[in-house]
Amino acid sequence: MTTLRVSSLDALHACGPSVLGEGTRVGGSADEQPEVGNLVHAALAQHVEGQEFDIHEAAVRAELSDGDEEEALELYQTGERAWAEKREAFVDPATERLAEYALRADDGTDWTLAGTMDVVSPTGANAAVFLDWKTGRLDTGHQHQGYGYAWLIWNVLGRPAECRVTGMFAYLRYRYVRTVVYDVPALEAWEHNLVHNVLPGRATYHPGSQCRWCGLRHDCPAKRQVMQGIVDEMVVSPQTKADPSYQGYLERAAQQAQAISAANPTSPDLGRLVADLLFRMRLMRVLADDTEQLVRGWLGAAGSIVLPGGTALALLPQERRSIIVDKALPILRTRLRPEQIEACSTLSLTKIKKAVVAKVQRGEKGKLAEALVRELEAVGGIEVRPYDRMEEVPADQVPALAAPQTQAPVPDPTTPAADLFG
Repeated sequence: MTTLRVSSLDALHACGPSVLGEGTRVGGSADEQPEVGNLVHAALAQHVEGQEFDIHEAAVRAELSDGDEEEALELYQTGERAWAEKREAFVDPATERLAEYALRADDGTDWTLAGTMDVVSPTGANAAVFLDWKTGRLDTGHQHQGYGYAWLIWNVLGRPAECRVTGMFAYLRYRYVRTVVYDVPALEAWEHNLVHNVLPGRATYHPGSQCRWCGLRHDCPAKRQVMQGIVDEMVVSPQTKADPSYQGYLERAAQQAQAISAANPTSPDLGRLVADLLFRMRLMRVLADDTEQLVRGWLGAAGSIVLPGGTALALLPQERRSIIVDKALPILRTRLRPEQIEACSTLSLTKIKKAVVAKVQRGEKGKLAEALVRELEAVGGIEVRPYDRMEEVPADQVPALAAPQTQAPVPDPTTPAADLFG
């Protein structure tokens, strides 16, 4: 019987071999989070349980850099505020609780679905709520992971005919909590698809946006085929211009793009077009990165490579020089006036905040850093330069697409007899 981690369900639904293919770790692992994520999860578990946690000491033990320690502290403080807002929905919260349940796929294979919930609590005889801390970048959400946790809770409760499971995903980098409610019809439909379609079709490759995170991305046969097709469309040889079929694709895309406006952001045609363009763009970036590393490896072994036309490609040693402030200032002061030195200097707001709060006791650092920022803003000491970062986020997080939010009522606090809730 093979164990599937709930955290791998979204990857499994997107492309089975990325989770179950040769050379991958089956079902993922709870230890795949980076060190910062592990530290923040541990700290928030202690906080939910009402215990103290010294992030600085834990960061030293984990050998985190100063930047990673500061990042972990900021994420932890965001989690503290999120828990303060959502705490009332959790009648009897338990942390780091593992649930497992067996199922059989339509092809006769046996599986165990296992997941560890960051926080879980009963909220009624056949109702529960769970919370999952997310410390990474927000991509396309965690739809199937949420269904996996809700499905496990439903089974732990004995698969009642009526059941309500509320899932909360706290994206700490974005100060955003997504809330999803799961009922029995939805869980039954999800289970049917998993058992009859996803697991029996686990050997089929499905290249897509998830490829950039996949451990098989350098060896995936389906991805190589897609990338080769795109390259063939774009360039026939170094002596020719872009292939006409690729030029035609760009022309069709440009024609459809003329219809873009704020009035039609949910147009299916527009969504498919942009998704296709993003897919091609990301594949080409991966191809460029992989190709550069390959060529650099050759140059490292050969020293230089002669190219047609009388040129050669080589790795030329370069230097990046920077000023060591404490050693350079005495000399600079003999050559420049103070205002000239200031005009040539660039200060890091992140490093300044870290220096100011370095010796302040835990719990006060965030307040002092925020007070410093307010003082600097009051005197015009901080310049804000807005920019737009292109990134995939849930549609309900975009103001123009988000539906009105309503506060869900908290069910009656009766505790079911389930080991999951401890």
